[in-house]
Amino acid sequence: MTLIERLDQPTALQERAHDEEAVTEVLSAWRDQFPSEAAFERRLASLDVDETDCRRAVRADQLADSEPFPEWVERLDALVADTVGEQSTTVSATREQLQWDDDTGVMFPALSARLAAVAVDRLPERVHERVSSEVVREAGQWFRRRFHHRFDRVLFVEFKTFVAAHDEDRAFADPETFDDPPTEYYDKYHTFLFDQRGFGDVCVEYPVFARLLATQLDQWVSHLTEVVDRLDADRDALAERFGNGQLGELTEMEPLADDTHGDGRAVTKLSFDCGTQIVYKPRSVTAGERFYELLTDLNDHLSVPDFESPTYLDRGSYGWMEWVNDEDCADGAAVERYYERAGALIAVTHLTAFTDCPGRMPTRWC
Repeated sequence: MTLIERLDQPTALQERAHDEEAVTEVLSAWRDQFPSEAAFERRLASLDVDETDCRRAVRADQLADSEPFPEWVERLDALVADTVGEQSTTVSATREQLQWDDDTGVMFPALSARLAAVAVDRLPERVHERVSSEVVREAGQWFRRRFHHRFDRVLFVEFKTFVAAHDEDRAFADPETFDDPPTEYYDKYHTFLFDQRGFGDVCVEYPVFARLLATQLDQWVSHLTEVVDRLDADRDALAERFGNGQLGELTEMEPLADDTHGDGRAVTKLSFDCGTQIVYKPRSVTAGERFYELLTDLNDHLSVPDFESPTYLDRGSYGWMEWVNDEDCADGAAVERYYERAGALIAVTHLTAFTDCPGRMPTRWC
């Protein structure tokens, strides 16, 4: 169990004798992740624990005999089996069907392709019925990008350790000294990952990686299903508000950022074959609506040209927004107007204590 889980479920643990020096080393390593002692203390306070609780949790590194494994462990077992076990033949077929090529410039792209195929196989049937395989494929590529962004370092460390165990000189050789860098150990490690259940060994070696991976896959499935379900439920209202009475077929579903919400959901751009583009927001859009209402009220009182207000569809805990395209400024005068508006916008955001706003203003505001 991770340290956070141990702190959250102290009664589920079996305390064992530990070298107190080793316990101190673990806590020091955790403390070093924070910019200051005060920041570390705030983190402990947010967990409602103190250092004594932490020391007890470090010592208690086993579940009590009467306790079941955490739910994520069962999900991870299924994930490993689907990725490299006998069931992985189905996953390979899914990968081929969706035409996922091995990306260049990332560690072991075949692994992320298999994992994404597992995620696709876990989508509810209604998702496959409502959106095309191309849309699903692109969503799967987003999963793969997030996987590599988060976990390539883990794979790199494990690969280097594998090479060093077989040929230490090769592990620390300078790649620039090779005209054609050899791939012998890369190919062997690739075989180890898939044919010898090495992927499972990596999950055992890095339990936090394993837990995050299982969680990320589940969140991807949940997010994609949620967007499709909400699109289906709101289709008529969306067509009326954004599409002149029609939307047509969904042709693209593009997450707009990798800084997802705490539950893995992302702001997502949806494009339709009729040309309509809208943005799904997995949170209330009330704040955005109110802000643009304020800008509209201020238009008559500002010396800059009027701000345009995008269209919204508020659905309470989530909402939809018109997609705003960028346009180049036509001339120098347009550039001046753009920066005048930017200055006015900064003043309004300052006065309203606005936070978490975009880093740039649409260039069509010129």
